[in-house]
Amino acid sequence: MAHTNVRNTGVWVPKATGGIYRYPLGTILPTDPWTPRPVIPNWDPRLGGVSDEGVTSTTKRDTEKKKDWNGDKVRSVQTGKDDTLKLTFIEPKNPRVMEEYFGKANVTVTEATAQHGTLIAAVSNSDILPHFAYIIDTFDGADRKRRCLPDAQVSETGDEVWQSKDWTVHQLTYDLFPDLAGNTFYDYTERDDKLVESTYTVTLSGPPTNGTFDFKVADLAAEIAYNSTQTAFQSAVAALVNVKSATVTGTAGGPYTVKITTAGVAPVSVDGTDLVGGSVAVA
Repeated sequence: MAHTNVRNTGVWVPKATGGIYRYPLGTILPTDPWTPRPVIPNWDPRLGGVSDEGVTSTTKRDTEKKKDWNGDKVRSVQTGKDDTLKLTFIEPKNPRVMEEYFGKANVTVTEATAQHGTLIAAVSNSDILPHFAYIIDTFDGADRKRRCLPDAQVSETGDEVWQSKDWTVHQLTYDLFPDLAGNTFYDYTERDDKLVESTYTVTLSGPPTNGTFDFKVADLAAEIAYNSTQTAFQSAVAALVNVKSATVTGTAGGPYTVKITTAGVAPVSVDGTDLVGGSVAVA
């Protein structure tokens, strides 16, 4: 069975402030996951909380199967592609969520006064719901993912239920439309593997008279001769696939100063089991 790298798995969740943000159609959206979201005067992009079902993104490609004279399938022709997004907003008293459900022009907010609280008036009609741009920001630990939707429109609304046994939510399905470049959404994922430079000192005691030791970076090992030159030591460490660069200084037999660059902090250790008449340590 193939080994699964747990760092490549993903459990994407938003921060406490929510993960869905709405902007006017045509807003220039970020092209990476770390640039701050756009700030537009008198525009609050926050759409509030989403249910624990999260967000479901669906891509459907329509194809037509072509067959030869014998009835055997010989190729498929793509006839269309459709992207949708489905989620459930759990703040039905949020004016911006109501705008998603009824249409922005159909919701009016009157600020609270000394006599009355905030009034949110909504009307339901057959007006076409507007198009907006959206940003979805999520995190998996220190990894982060951002999805930008340049053009999306609510295409389907779920039932609005009022009852004592459950809360009221707004389940919405969005149709995604291509921008001028022909793309329906942009996905940006940043892994927590920034390059880190670390320096270690490797010392041989005894001294050993023969044999080799392992210089380990995470679970990968470079085999080093007991009397290795700094050049040979450096070449062996630099050959490890999880080492971006390596520099080794020192004389044959050590001590050696080892400087390595890795994606994130990688544990370093040594194993002198195969040394004859000596030992090795790293600090």
